[in-house]
Amino acid sequence: MKTIVKISGILAIATVIAVLIYRNKEQEEEEYIPPGGIPAFYINLDKDVKNKKQAENTLKPIFPNLKRSAGILHSVGREGCRLAHIKVNESGVASTKPGEYYIIFEDDSRVNPNANMTKSQILAAVKRSSETGADMIMLNIQNFPYDVEMIDGPKNINKGKTPEFYRLLGGVGSGLAYMVKHEFGKKLIANWKLPQNHMKHIDMTWHDLWPSNLVLVHKPLLFLGRAGPSTTGDVTWRNESDPEIDDFQWNLVPDVPSLKKI
Repeated sequence: MKTIVKISGILAIATVIAVLIYRNKEQEEEEYIPPGGIPAFYINLDKDVKNKKQAENTLKPIFPNLKRSAGILHSVGREGCRLAHIKVNESGVASTKPGEYYIIFEDDSRVNPNANMTKSQILAAVKRSSETGADMIMLNIQNFPYDVEMIDGPKNINKGKTPEFYRLLGGVGSGLAYMVKHEFGKKLIANWKLPQNHMKHIDMTWHDLWPSNLVLVHKPLLFLGRAGPSTTGDVTWRNESDPEIDDFQWNLVPDVPSLKKI
């Protein structure tokens, strides 16, 4: 009888320990932040109070160290956009060391509902992105699948059965949500400051850097744009079906065999 009691006691203790380990592991996963806390910034005009609230409600639960970068109001929307992205990337470079990453958001960013990812899964994807060694990882691109110049990502990066990263060479971009390595941030800033790139969309001018650098896009897109007023393009309002903010149609990209399997 004593032996049975002892065994029962040991089993009870083992069960309690196992539960505690499981809960601790679950909590660690839920509260996971990439090593060092990847700096994250969002661009927001002072007048856009509603967007500020939405951006912080959306992004701060995922990136607790999120910082606001004041947007730059300009009579030409795309020029204000260019200046604002230069400014926020300068903050990103100043906040990191060579080899480290930072993330830039625009204030109308929202989590991609089609990705069906939890906070911890998004952070895990960000961590994997930081381990690719890429110069830049796009967390969003515009939905122009027939215009994109895209190829399969390096095999040493895509280790699973389904590719998670594709390499971008041009054609499509988006300043909505992107992750930048410190060294490449300096190149972006220098590129956008070139006299010939003044008054031009950043979505177009940074393509010049892509063929000679490793620029990836994460599949699925982690973030999409939010429908509403637009101050950076040629329209004043964007609907959810607008290709500028709609989810990317991967299966329509020509000449990328792995995407045809979807």
